[in-house]
Amino acid sequence: MLGSGLAFALLGAGVLATLPLPIGVRLPFAAAWLLCSIASSARLMKRYRGISGYRIYADGSAEIVRADGRRAIGRLVPGTFLLPRLAWLRVRVAGDGAVGELIAGDSRTSQQWRRFQVICRHLSAC
Repeated sequence: MLGSGLAFALLGAGVLATLPLPIGVRLPFAAAWLLCSIASSARLMKRYRGISGYRIYADGSAEIVRADGRRAIGRLVPGTFLLPRLAWLRVRVAGDGAVGELIAGDSRTSQQWRRFQVICRHLSAC
């Protein structure tokens, strides 16, 4: 996901740099766009490295296992998107904001993935 974000950041900067505006206006906007994109990517990487696992419960609550072993309680939020083998998981953690992560699984081989699909389909957040 970070690769596609980088590609779109560069594409956005390119579009901003080609707008029919004076160069003194275009370049600062393109630079600001890239800086915001880099800052956003840095926040995503920090959160990504800080989480080692999720446990989703039938009521939509979630337990997030952090890389240091601490656990946090959260909840599935709208924006969670489910496909047969991929899901974009969005969990809101109290005091920590929402976390999004692309996860993959196979319902033929993984009981956990099948359970997640059932839970997700029964909740309005998915």
